[in-house]
Amino acid sequence: MDAGTHTGGSFWHRMDVFLLYMTLMCAVIHYGSKAIKERLTYPRTGRVEYSKRDTVWRPMMISFAVSVPFAAALAIGIRRHIDLGSLTPLIGLVLAASYARGFANAEKWKWTVVWVMAACSIAMTLAPVEWIGVPAAHSWVTKVASAPVAGGLWLTMTIYGALLAISGGITLRGYLRRTA
Repeated sequence: MDAGTHTGGSFWHRMDVFLLYMTLMCAVIHYGSKAIKERLTYPRTGRVEYSKRDTVWRPMMISFAVSVPFAAALAIGIRRHIDLGSLTPLIGLVLAASYARGFANAEKWKWTVVWVMAACSIAMTLAPVEWIGVPAAHSWVTKVASAPVAGGLWLTMTIYGALLAISGGITLRGYLRRTA
């Protein structure tokens, strides 16, 4: 079958499979974090109760301030059929800045993560738009947004997630060494 005639009938392109995947991913993140805290962190250092201002309200306001303009721009771009494919990797720069603000000052090596995040975002904006759209090509999501937009978001979140996982693993390893 030629790539141009692909209908997207794959099991992995179904919305119910996507929702199941998202549910499982959120459950693993939520319960995995709890398990790590209960079995590793709290027994070593004790439980710390942070104020609601730092754990709920501030992140909620920052998320609102960033996501509302982004969602509005994305909706306008989609409705007016503006190709936003080359702009979506720039979200990675926002994510790199948030990592720099929230985590990088804790340890010097974490600045490397910030620079890698920024470099990946810049490299994605310089890559041909067709390459950025490859992960989303022939997917149901291209009915709503162009393949470069969806692919750019997917690549950005995948790179950011992988770097966060690596950074978190290194941090956990260092923590376990210090508190063993």
